[in-house]
Amino acid sequence: PEIKRCRLSGTVLQLKIMGIDNLVEFEFMEPPPRKLLLKALEQLFCLGAIDRNHKVTDLGQRMASLPLEPSYAKLLLSAPA
Repeated sequence: PEIKRCRLSGTVLQLKIMGIDNLVEFEFMEPPPRKLLLKALEQLFCLGAIDRNHKVTDLGQRMASLPLEPSYAKLLLSAPA
């Protein structure tokens, strides 16, 4: 399944935007390994897309509005105008 081969940070951010907070308990059709979900959350925290309580930040909202992986969205949003 594709979800086990791709980066999860974009998917996790989109699920958080939709209000799905408990991703470990979420019923994926083919669940990704728990380790990868936790790594995606860690990456989103490091990028500033979510806070310590795993809530989406304003930056995370803006990042999610772009059709890019979160790391690329952060880079684009951080670029000088």
